[in-house]
Amino acid sequence: MMRVPPVFLARVACGASLLLVTAMRSTGACQSVAPPVDSAAIVELTMRQLALDRAALGLPLPSGLGGDQLLIERLDSVGRVQIYRVTPWVLQHWHPYLVAACATGVHPLGGFPAPAPLSVASQAGVLAKSDPEVVRLARTFAKLLDPNGSGDIAFVQDSLSSDELRMAWSRAARRGFPDDTIVRTLTGGAQVRLTVLSHLARQYPPAWQPVTFVFEFGASGELEAWAMRTAEPSFALDRPG
Repeated sequence: MMRVPPVFLARVACGASLLLVTAMRSTGACQSVAPPVDSAAIVELTMRQLALDRAALGLPLPSGLGGDQLLIERLDSVGRVQIYRVTPWVLQHWHPYLVAACATGVHPLGGFPAPAPLSVASQAGVLAKSDPEVVRLARTFAKLLDPNGSGDIAFVQDSLSSDELRMAWSRAARRGFPDDTIVRTLTGGAQVRLTVLSHLARQYPPAWQPVTFVFEFGASGELEAWAMRTAEPSFALDRPG
């Protein structure tokens, strides 16, 4: 099933360079100057995965599809890592991909079938020890691991005023999605469970997909392990305007 993000065309005239559209907010306690972004590496990672994803569905890449038809938006930052959303805008019904860029290169996140949040967390240098820090960092990684690649997710405690989202949460509960929890492990770390709704904004009709994440943090505050469970989206539940 193809997932659809909002799209926007952005390109510069010279070579294969791409315009980086800045829509960034910083996350985490440790902030430092990021290395220059290698847009070619972001394009290469995304184009390779895009070709594989379409091949798995028996679909070819459109003729002439290249890096100049990708929109790269600077979405967020986590410590020393910059997060980008890459949208193949020319594919009208295709999801974006979230890519982390840091000193060691680029790493796949949401929208990729094999995201690498542990590598990203290690490079970010952000630790979470207290319960509020653990929950805050877990929420950040839930956004970055959005399986639909847009990073547009809703948390249950943020959505009680929306009839559409209340209905989506009700449907998720009937499917057996668990409540959010945080428990301390025997080793002094923490395990956090979060259920979110991932927005398929350009799917028609619009839809919300329930996703449960579990993140395990070590005693020193580092992210050590994670898991994810998804279900079929609930359709015709758009975010109120």
